[in-house]
Amino acid sequence: APERNLGGMYLTGDVPGVEGRTRERIEDLVVEEIPVYEPAGVGEHCYLTVQKVGLSTHEAIRRLAREIHVRPEAIGYAGMKDAKAVARQTFSIQGLDPHRVEGLAISGLTVLAARLHRNKLRIGHLAGNRFLIRLRGTGPGAEERCRLVLDALTTKGLPNLFGRQRFGSKGDGHLAGRAVHAQPSALDPQRPRAQYLDLVHRVRAEQHRRPGLLERHDALVGLARERAV
Repeated sequence: APERNLGGMYLTGDVPGVEGRTRERIEDLVVEEIPVYEPAGVGEHCYLTVQKVGLSTHEAIRRLAREIHVRPEAIGYAGMKDAKAVARQTFSIQGLDPHRVEGLAISGLTVLAARLHRNKLRIGHLAGNRFLIRLRGTGPGAEERCRLVLDALTTKGLPNLFGRQRFGSKGDGHLAGRAVHAQPSALDPQRPRAQYLDLVHRVRAEQHRRPGLLERHDALVGLARERAV
């Protein structure tokens, strides 16, 4: 399904566009994670700054876990990074000697630095991401036009929009999430993540059996309570 048009206007519509092609090669997009804090140099958790090339975050975790003989679930990370890119991000592993992994290079992944810290790295422990985007096949004057576009964005800012990929492969992630939070115990911070995922899977299975279920709020609440684990 096409993306929903939210206005159809460009923030930079009053400046000339820039010709060119993006992401023809893996190296045309470079993503760098910006940490919200730096490793303290002491503690029981080893923070690995890695560069991955052409790998999803989960695949990088699987390869790293296999190499150093830990479970993938034991590796902490702050957020997902693009697979079709050169991406630098941080992972954490408890009880790992930094000297053991300094300079480690495996297929698609290189450890750039390793330092100790006191806590496990968790989702959201990042200040943001920095992007380097390469355009190929640009015409004369492209650099000047790029500067005009960037000046406009600097002045106006960017809207916090997102596309359909944020709603999951079935497009119902927001509805399944609402089903989870419809039950009284849903906001319990001690509740294991696996129980949330189990409920989401069962709600989606029920949606397949009873089409339209997730759009009906009353049935949704009833099902969530019925399926509470």
